[in-house]
Amino acid sequence: MRIFENIMQHLDLLEALTNSSQGLLLAAQNGKVELVDQIIDNRERLINIIKKVQTNVEEEIGALDLKTVTPEHIQIFKTWSQEVNQIVYVNDKLDIETTELLNDQKEQTTQEIASVFKNRQSFKGYDLSNVKK
Repeated sequence: MRIFENIMQHLDLLEALTNSSQGLLLAAQNGKVELVDQIIDNRERLINIIKKVQTNVEEEIGALDLKTVTPEHIQIFKTWSQEVNQIVYVNDKLDIETTELLNDQKEQTTQEIASVFKNRQSFKGYDLSNVKK
């Protein structure tokens, strides 16, 4: 049945999403902003593909002739659903950790910019051209 191939493809894509989420966290931890942007763009495309595949699987399940569905099929569908939920949970945790890390970095950068601006304002008005060398 084609549906089982689509389920395997869906799970493979979700695994790739988890790898991407882990890479995103690592890039954020290392302060690689350009890599963070790149990974986010790629993740977004991957998520859109995952949604399409999942929709197809769900439609295929809904279109199955109940006379041909065996208990083994039902167990495969249940296992697939459980695995999807577990993978989504792991990715949510990674996303929360990454978001918190990026927010902390944003706050730190904002404070550094404010400090530089304050220091510049402090030096305005001083005539530094007459300072002894």
